[in-house]
Amino acid sequence: MKTGTINRLYMIFKDGAGDKVTLRVDDADPDVDDSAVEAAMKTIVDKNIFNHNGEDIKEILEAKLAVEQVQEIHLTNA
Repeated sequence: MKTGTINRLYMIFKDGAGDKVTLRVDDADPDVDDSAVEAAMKTIVDKNIFNHNGEDIKEILEAKLAVEQVQEIHLTNA
């Protein structure tokens, strides 16, 4: 079994219907600057880059950088 860690950046927004929308970036730089994340999130909102269930992403809520332990599981029938 392979094991390791992965850095994931979670950017959480609110869409036009009031629902939370999470965008995840795998292999994020662990030293990413807060202001760079905030600027990227602002661009996503301002440029209307994504939508969620037909609703525009309207508001920045929060961002999190997670370091997650990953263990590959060997499946014999896969």
